[in-house]
Amino acid sequence: MKLAYLQQGNCSVLAEVFENHDGVEVIGIIEDFKNAESSYKKSIEGFRALFERLSVKGRGNLPHKCFHKPDSNDNLYQFIKGDLRLLCFFNEKGDAVILSHYEIKKGKKLSDQALNKARKLRDQYHLDLKNRFIQIR
Repeated sequence: MKLAYLQQGNCSVLAEVFENHDGVEVIGIIEDFKNAESSYKKSIEGFRALFERLSVKGRGNLPHKCFHKPDSNDNLYQFIKGDLRLLCFFNEKGDAVILSHYEIKKGKKLSDQALNKARKLRDQYHLDLKNRFIQIR
């Protein structure tokens, strides 16, 4: 798994890197942000502000309404801005968060599909970490 820093600090923010259809390496969540509807641009800017705050002050300084677990039985977290929910998880040391993807909130809870997608990335991260397949740029 390839990861890239979006923000470095006390609690860094990382996202998965993959090759697009042209064979160019891109940061997945950044591509998703670029392709988001214009009505969500302010929420996306809000996420970026939360990333900076997290990296400087740590997760204890993020308000619960903006960052918490969507399911208390799981080690996934969500950043919240408007109707957008950005799923993520912490690395093994707890000093970095790895972003998964965002969802548009359509009901009271995130869909099982959204949670399963984030769980799959988290599980792949831990497997790749165990096998020393993690590359960070």
